[in-house]
Amino acid sequence: MSFRGKITYTQKGFYASLIWPLVQVKKAFQLIYDLILKIVWSELIEGKKIDELASIAIFLVFCLFSLVVYYLQNYKELIIVAFFWIWFLDYWFAKKQYSYSKKQTIISLNNYNNNFVLWYMNLPNGRTRKAKFERSQIGQISISKTYVYGGAFEEKIGIVWEVYVTLCDWSEFLIYEHRKLIDAVKEAKQLATHFDVPLIFVSSEGNGAYAAQRFNFEKSNHQDSWPKTIQFHTTPRKWHIYSKWRLTSSWYLLKQIFQKSGFLLFVLILAAFMTRFGDLLNSFIAFYLGREDVTLELPSIFGWFAPDIVWNDVVKLTIASGILIFKGWQLSREKHIYIDTDQLEYFIDNSKIAQLKTNEIEATLFIKNPDPAILILTQDKAIEIKDLQQEEEFIGLLLKLDEGVMQLRRA
Repeated sequence: MSFRGKITYTQKGFYASLIWPLVQVKKAFQLIYDLILKIVWSELIEGKKIDELASIAIFLVFCLFSLVVYYLQNYKELIIVAFFWIWFLDYWFAKKQYSYSKKQTIISLNNYNNNFVLWYMNLPNGRTRKAKFERSQIGQISISKTYVYGGAFEEKIGIVWEVYVTLCDWSEFLIYEHRKLIDAVKEAKQLATHFDVPLIFVSSEGNGAYAAQRFNFEKSNHQDSWPKTIQFHTTPRKWHIYSKWRLTSSWYLLKQIFQKSGFLLFVLILAAFMTRFGDLLNSFIAFYLGREDVTLELPSIFGWFAPDIVWNDVVKLTIASGILIFKGWQLSREKHIYIDTDQLEYFIDNSKIAQLKTNEIEATLFIKNPDPAILILTQDKAIEIKDLQQEEEFIGLLLKLDEGVMQLRRA
């Protein structure tokens, strides 16, 4: 028996080398942004201290960038507008190219003398990767959720579910890639059945099929540690489990919002701050070098961050703030699961997203990476529940989901 899979690969546009300097600038700003988020979260929220040497290094890099921004301040508006247009066009081109690309990597898996398996990957450049291993070495078939990156800026342009043959020594051989979860599960089931090995979701927890790790039901279900944002109402014939946003979730919500959509607003505010700070650094340097025409003047507190507001600044800040508000609305929407003896329905706020038969549910799982989510699987349908604030919420929702499904199946 043989298996054959295809993997669509991404490629950078012909212009990638031309905009390489912009890509590096964006990466630098992204690094600063991620570091600031990490520092704020670690020190203000979790009470952890950042290493002093790391803090000094970050500050020195920040000073250098501030000087560069100050010297380029006359071109700042043009640079920011041009940068975001180039970034958007690169993202659009990469996403479109990936969605309609016919350039694919072909992978095959074949039995050899019943005891051995041959794995081939035909790369787009004409080269071939291959491996040979004993059938008895196969430990499991693995499914992993993976981001697809593309374009010169290497932005996330999609999500795929990858199916691997995993050996007992944890070597992995990719065989399938699908954009739909249920398609990946179907292919993985065929492989698992053929090789008589378990099917496992990578980095998953649960008490049923396909879980990489089981969690302690009694310990997780203890009332003292139960997340207050997960609520439920039950009757002998119907269960309602839902997420309820509370004020205590604000910090986690803000963290998610700024992680996902705060970069644009950060660049606009930081550019204004860096201009002021770079001006001050430049004055200090000139004063130190003995220039007589230099006087040191500190701007007001608000002057550090606020540029001389003109209409285009208002437009940019409005757009950036609007993106944050929209993402915050998306992340704070309530998730509802209704279960009765006949079917399970999933809603976001009042919008019905999916439904499936209760007695056809094969597995419920919590996956941790790359983003936490709950999976509900039947033979031909799949539901993915995302965008809760904390891991405890996912586990709490999954525990009640499992309990409800088991009870209503017996009803």
